[in-house]
Amino acid sequence: MSHLTLKTPQILELSGIGRKDVLDRIGVPVKIELPGVGENVQEHLLVDVSFVPASLAELKEDAKYETLDALHDPTVRERNLELYNTTKTGLFTHGIVNFLFAPLSTISPRAQEIYERAKGIVVDLEGKVEQLTSPEDSAEKSLATGLLEQYKILLERLRPGSGKGPGCEVVVIPCFLGGPNPPEPGKRYITFTVINNHVWSRGTIHCTSKDPLVDPEIDARYFDQDIDLDVYVEAVKFARALSKLTPMKDMIVGEHNPGPKATTDEQIKEWIKLTLDTVYHTAGSAAMLPRDKGGVVDNTLKVYGTSNLRVVDLSVVPLHVAAHTQGRPFLSLHCASVYAIAEQAAAIIKGEFTPM
Repeated sequence: MSHLTLKTPQILELSGIGRKDVLDRIGVPVKIELPGVGENVQEHLLVDVSFVPASLAELKEDAKYETLDALHDPTVRERNLELYNTTKTGLFTHGIVNFLFAPLSTISPRAQEIYERAKGIVVDLEGKVEQLTSPEDSAEKSLATGLLEQYKILLERLRPGSGKGPGCEVVVIPCFLGGPNPPEPGKRYITFTVINNHVWSRGTIHCTSKDPLVDPEIDARYFDQDIDLDVYVEAVKFARALSKLTPMKDMIVGEHNPGPKATTDEQIKEWIKLTLDTVYHTAGSAAMLPRDKGGVVDNTLKVYGTSNLRVVDLSVVPLHVAAHTQGRPFLSLHCASVYAIAEQAAAIIKGEFTPM
């Protein structure tokens, strides 16, 4: 089955595979109890600056650059469409070619402070796991144990000097994105979209009805862990600092969003919450983990407890990657994660690949 991270949990639950409390609530008999179904949901987020652009600036009148903002003009759009169709030139050939992936310690003087706070999260979860000793706690303990293993990896990625965590991303986009301040017609803009790829917060996706036409309930729980918001603030401040360096500072008039009124960390946080957007890379709701750590599929993508049911989509990723997982209509970023899962699944099914 390949129904994507948002729908895979629904189909499993309607089939009687999942958390007992969820299945009891919707009146579906339990066939296989797997507490990890619909749990562990992770997402890449951007601050928009539209997706979350972190710094949005207006280009100076004499800046010698074209931006995609011009395509709002129907005449310009038609002219460039004709150029593309006849000579493969013009604005429709412009792409997004500037990306930065960096660990927090490279872009923020607060990296050590945030790392120390993250260690506290791990210690607290270790204590919780140790206290879950009764049989009634088995489902909760399996989820907490799996999450603890993920948090230890995230902590190492966050450790200053580890070189293992380029989770902060900045994408330079040649047009206006973001809010809350709207663009002015006829102006040219450049956007720094800021993305956090290594999130600590986890959401859930569960059925609320046994009617297959009723969509599952998504509880994203963005910023459930404050550390995610702290990382965003530092990344936004870094993107704003980039706009003050040559050659960028020589090209722009000033910042448009979040704008000069957002100066303190708290003001930046409020702006982030107001303009936050998703990158549509939702993952993790049927994770490939050991069954006793909240796993849903094994290393052959087979659902635990079944004889030949496999999940082949991003829901099997247990811990999100610092990359664009397949592509996005606007960004046109095509990276290998989803394709690799599909290719490996095909090889497994055909008997051409033996997982370790």
